[in-house]
Amino acid sequence: GGYRGVTEDQIAFYCKKRDEWEKKEGRLLPALVFQHIPVPEVYELMEEVPKTVKGALRGAAEFADKYFVLGNKTEPGGFMHENAAIPAKNSGEFDALCEKGDVVGLFFGHDHINSFCGTLRGVRMGYTQSCGFNVYGPGVQRGVRVFTFHEENIRGYETMTLTYRDLIGNE
Repeated sequence: GGYRGVTEDQIAFYCKKRDEWEKKEGRLLPALVFQHIPVPEVYELMEEVPKTVKGALRGAAEFADKYFVLGNKTEPGGFMHENAAIPAKNSGEFDALCEKGDVVGLFFGHDHINSFCGTLRGVRMGYTQSCGFNVYGPGVQRGVRVFTFHEENIRGYETMTLTYRDLIGNE
C-alpha cells in the first residue's frame, strides 16, 4: 500500500527526547533530520502545473491526480527527474518537527534522481541524489550533499551538492 512514513510512536519518541534535552539544557538544541522517505509536505515546495507542461511529473499518494515541477519555492540549481514518492498517509511528522523550531533542516534520499532544497515553515528541506553506481541514479549528476556549519550560527549552515561531474568530468 505504498511507502510507510514515520510512525506515531517514533514521533512521540522524538518529541519526548527533544523536550528532555530542552529541559536539561535550558534551551532548544538546533537539529538536522536525515531520513530516507520524504514527508508529504515536500509537495508544498513544488508548483502544480497542467500535465502538458514540459518536465511535469505526476504526484504520488494524495497528489497522484496532479502534476508538478520545481517552482520558485526551491533554491536555484536543483532538479527533479522523478516524482516525490511519499507515504500513503501523512503521519504528522513535519508538524511535530516544526512545533518548537529546533529542527533547521530535513533531508531525504529516497528518490535517486532528485536534488533540490527549499524552505517551508522555517525548515530547510531537500533531496540529495544517489551517489553510488550500484543503484539507479542521474549519471554524472550523481553526488553527495555537503554541509558547512559555523559554530557561531548553527542555524546559518550552508549546503551544496558535489557531483561526479564536478570531481571527474563527463567520463
